Parts: sequence; structure tokens; C-alpha cells
Amino acid sequence: MEKISQMISKDSEDRRNISELYNKMTIKELNEMVPEIPWLEYITKVLSLKDLKITEDERINVNVPEYIKKLAELLKNTPKRN
Repeated sequence: MEKISQMISKDSEDRRNISELYNKMTIKELNEMVPEIPWLEYITKVLSLKDLKITEDERINVNVPEYIKKLAELLKNTPKRN
């Protein structure tokens, strides 16, 4: 699995470019970019926030959008385990 991650990740030199790692967008924009993943549901569950309501208008930073796109493609093409 590590090799696959390396194939879809930026190399270490590219990850040093801070301006490429700052990509503000709304959760709605992220959903439009990668609709295969239910982002609002995922973010809400990961953060486990009971008192704070997150909406699709919430602005977030997506460090490497290209990685997210490639990850979604990888997930789509990987057979599910039984």
C-alpha cells in the first residue's frame, strides 16, 4: 500500500512549496471536485462536533487537491474486501 501512496503523492521537494499546499475551498467545492467521497459527513464524523454545526459553506484548506482526486480514483478502482 505504501507504494501506491507514493505513486499518488507529491514528491518531498514539491511538498516544501508552501503556496501549493494552501488551497482554501468550501466543502461544497471539494464535493464538486471529488463527489465520490461524502465530505460533509466525513468531516463531521472525524471532528465529532456535537455543539458546532458544519455546513457545506465551511471553508477548509485542502493541502494537495491533486492527491485527493487521485485517492478518489484509487478508491473507486480498488475492489472492496469481503
